[in-house]
Amino acid sequence: MSGKSRTQIKLFDRTYEIASTEEDIPALLEAAKSLEERLLELHGQDNRKPPDIEKLAVTTCLNLIHDLNRLDPIVTELTDRITDTVQRLDTRGALDLKR
Repeated sequence: MSGKSRTQIKLFDRTYEIASTEEDIPALLEAAKSLEERLLELHGQDNRKPPDIEKLAVTTCLNLIHDLNRLDPIVTELTDRITDTVQRLDTRGALDLKR
Protein backbone atom coordinates (compact mmCIF):
# COMPACT_ATOMS: atom_id res chain seq x y z
CA MET A 1 0.00 0.00 0.00
CA SER A 2 1.41 3.36 -0.94
CA GLY A 3 1.49 6.41 1.30
CA LYS A 4 -1.01 9.21 1.43
CA SER A 5 -0.94 12.04 -1.06
CA ARG A 6 -3.08 15.10 -1.64
CA THR A 7 -5.56 15.08 -4.50
CA GLN A 8 -7.27 18.21 -5.75
CA ILE A 9 -10.99 18.00 -6.41
CA LYS A 10 -12.83 20.84 -8.10
CA LEU A 11 -16.54 21.39 -7.45
CA PHE A 12 -18.38 24.51 -8.63
CA ASP A 13 -15.10 26.29 -9.34
CA ARG A 14 -13.83 25.63 -5.82
CA THR A 15 -10.82 23.43 -5.24
CA TYR A 16 -10.60 21.03 -2.32
CA GLU A 17 -7.56 19.02 -1.30
CA ILE A 18 -8.29 15.48 -0.17
CA ALA A 19 -5.83 13.04 1.39
CA SER A 20 -5.84 9.70 -0.41
CA THR A 21 -3.63 6.83 -1.46
CA GLU A 22 -2.41 6.66 -5.04
CA GLU A 23 -4.62 3.60 -5.59
CA ASP A 24 -7.73 5.50 -4.46
CA ILE A 25 -7.27 8.55 -6.70
CA PRO A 26 -9.22 7.23 -9.74
CA ALA A 27 -12.18 6.19 -7.56
CA LEU A 28 -12.02 9.49 -5.69
CA LEU A 29 -12.09 11.46 -8.94
CA GLU A 30 -15.04 9.38 -10.15
CA ALA A 31 -16.84 10.03 -6.85
CA ALA A 32 -16.19 13.76 -7.23
CA LYS A 33 -17.64 13.65 -10.74
CA SER A 34 -20.77 11.88 -9.45
CA LEU A 35 -21.05 14.35 -6.59
CA GLU A 36 -20.82 17.32 -8.93
CA GLU A 37 -23.53 15.78 -11.13
CA ARG A 38 -25.80 15.46 -8.08
CA LEU A 39 -25.01 19.01 -7.00
CA LEU A 40 -25.81 20.28 -10.48
CA GLU A 41 -29.09 18.35 -10.49
CA LEU A 42 -30.13 20.00 -7.24
CA HIS A 43 -28.89 23.43 -8.28
CA GLY A 44 -30.69 23.08 -11.61
CA GLN A 45 -33.97 23.13 -9.69
CA ASP A 46 -33.23 26.74 -8.68
CA ASN A 47 -30.64 28.08 -11.12
CA ARG A 48 -31.75 31.72 -10.95
CA LYS A 49 -29.14 32.51 -8.32
CA PRO A 50 -25.59 31.38 -7.55
CA PRO A 51 -25.39 28.01 -5.82
CA ASP A 52 -25.40 27.85 -2.03
CA ILE A 53 -22.65 25.24 -1.82
CA GLU A 54 -23.29 24.43 1.84
CA LYS A 55 -27.00 23.82 1.31
CA LEU A 56 -26.34 21.76 -1.82
CA ALA A 57 -23.66 19.71 -0.04
CA VAL A 58 -25.88 18.93 2.94
CA THR A 59 -28.85 18.03 0.72
CA THR A 60 -26.66 15.83 -1.48
CA CYS A 61 -25.12 14.09 1.55
CA LEU A 62 -28.56 13.38 2.98
CA ASN A 63 -29.70 11.94 -0.36
CA LEU A 64 -26.58 9.77 -0.63
CA ILE A 65 -26.95 8.44 2.93
CA HIS A 66 -30.61 7.71 2.22
CA ASP A 67 -29.58 5.76 -0.90
CA LEU A 68 -26.93 3.83 1.06
CA ASN A 69 -29.41 2.99 3.80
CA ARG A 70 -31.83 1.61 1.21
CA LEU A 71 -29.07 -0.54 -0.29
CA ASP A 72 -27.81 -1.94 3.01
CA PRO A 73 -30.55 -4.58 3.45
CA ILE A 74 -30.13 -5.63 -0.19
CA VAL A 75 -26.38 -6.10 0.25
CA THR A 76 -26.96 -8.03 3.48
CA GLU A 77 -29.49 -10.33 1.79
CA LEU A 78 -27.17 -10.99 -1.16
CA THR A 79 -24.23 -11.66 1.15
CA ASP A 80 -26.33 -14.12 3.17
CA ARG A 81 -27.46 -15.90 0.00
CA ILE A 82 -23.90 -16.22 -1.27
CA THR A 83 -22.72 -17.51 2.11
CA ASP A 84 -25.54 -20.08 2.21
CA THR A 85 -24.74 -21.25 -1.32
CA VAL A 86 -21.03 -21.61 -0.58
CA GLN A 87 -21.78 -23.54 2.62
CA ARG A 88 -24.16 -25.91 0.81
CA LEU A 89 -21.62 -26.54 -1.94
CA ASP A 90 -18.89 -27.11 0.64
CA THR A 91 -21.10 -29.55 2.60
CA ARG A 92 -21.65 -31.55 -0.60
CA GLY A 93 -17.92 -31.58 -1.24
CA ALA A 94 -18.38 -29.57 -4.40
CA LEU A 95 -15.83 -27.03 -3.16
CA ASP A 96 -12.35 -27.54 -1.85
CA LEU A 97 -12.08 -24.51 0.47
CA LYS A 98 -9.22 -25.97 2.50
CA ARG A 99 -6.55 -25.36 -0.15
